[in-house]
Parts: sequence; structure tokens; C-alpha cells
Amino acid sequence: MPGLFGIVDFEKKSDATLFNNLASKITPFKTGYLQAEAENCLLGFKSLGIVDSEGQPFYDRENSLTLFFWGEVFERNNQVPKIPEYIFELYLEDRLKELEDINGFFSLALWDGKNKTLILATDIHGTRPFYCYPEKSALIFGPNPFALARTLGRSKVNKEAMLQFMAFSKIYSDYTWIDGIRKIRYGQILQFDRSGLQMTQYFWPDYNPVNMSIEEAAEGILEKLEKAAIRMSGGKAALSLSGGGDSRLLAALLKKHK
Repeated sequence: MPGLFGIVDFEKKSDATLFNNLASKITPFKTGYLQAEAENCLLGFKSLGIVDSEGQPFYDRENSLTLFFWGEVFERNNQVPKIPEYIFELYLEDRLKELEDINGFFSLALWDGKNKTLILATDIHGTRPFYCYPEKSALIFGPNPFALARTLGRSKVNKEAMLQFMAFSKIYSDYTWIDGIRKIRYGQILQFDRSGLQMTQYFWPDYNPVNMSIEEAAEGILEKLEKAAIRMSGGKAALSLSGGGDSRLLAALLKKHK
């Protein structure tokens, strides 16, 4: 799948051949990709051409921060923030945990050239995944664990992941099927610098039951679906032909707001 990828190496200049090899394995399509190069770091963004990547990578005024952003932000506190200015502001003011307030889906890769620090983050649902292979002084990451495995020549199966899958039919930790390759989960921030790797969970789902009637619950769901339909009303939209009530409801709402 398309997405953000890159290499950080603090002992030597990042390997451009390895970087290009990873880019070629992310998707089977021979599409180009955007690239940003800095000392010790190479960042890239590969899309299928249907994702708006215009203007990327983004830089701050001092050209010390480099940002790739994949996704879409609808609102934060009832206002749509300007990306990348908003991300730079959160990072510089040590407020990245406020990513929780963003209504949207995204993944981001930020390189701080002044402090030699890489930041990776996903939204609260993990809709744009990251996978990484960390070492003591280097890290390689991308949107697909098998692209990383093929690039690095790794094929050893992670036994802990296998045990989790056999017990629960799902891998619940940050393990992947490939030993050494880890998943950056929903609502997480990865920070990698000369001191090593640090993972921060900036979001945990809350379970706070609310007493309401069936009618109130139905009205609340309809209100959220209306907002989603309005967001999609600016362009073309398509629905799967499942024949179920959910598809017909969404089709009716989209037609209403076209």
C-alpha cells in the first residue's frame, strides 16, 4: 500500500540504494515518489496519484523541520487547522499529545534537523499504519511490513506473534509476523534520536456508558452520518453495492447534500 517511508542512520549517511529499493517494494505500481534528504535522514512519500501531495515535503521558516503528511484533517475544536503549521506548532511547543483532538485520518513523518530527531505518528484509529525496523543507531520504516522484510532480507517468523494469533485470531501487541519488525499502533508517537527509540501512547479509548433512549441514540448516529455526508459532498462519491440498509441510508444522505 502507498504511504510514508524513510531511513535514519546516525553512524553514516543514509543508504540511498536501500531507500530506493524500499520505495520500489511499497506498491507494485511503477509510480514516482516525493523525497526529502537531510543529514542522517531520507524521507519519502509514495502515492497512487489520487492522494493530494502537492507542496510536500513541508518545511518550517528556519528549514530545520521537514514534514510529510498523509491523510485528511476535517476539524479540531470546530475549526480546520492549517497543516503543516499546526503540526510544527505542536511539535515545537511539546504538545503532540493534542493530536488526539484532530478529527481526521493521517500519518505523519517529521524530521528535526537541528536536534537530529525523527517523529512518526498515527491518528487515533491507526488508519494510516506505520511499521519499523529499529536498530541501535538506525531505523527504517514504511507502510507495509512485508516491503520492509523484502528490502532487509528478513524472513524469520516472530514466534510471539504466532502464539498471539493462534490464541486470539489476532495480534494485539506491536509485533508483526516478521521478527524484528514492529507496528506503530493507533494513537502512538514514535521518537527516534541518538539516545534510542521511545514510544508514547497519546490516546487511549475511554469507556464511559451514557444513559439514553433508543430515539436519542438514533438521532445522534444520524447527526454524525449527516456531517460525514456533508464532508463528502464536495466531490465524487461511490458506495459498495451490498444491498443493505446502511448503504441505502448513506446513498440517501449523499444525494440530499449533493
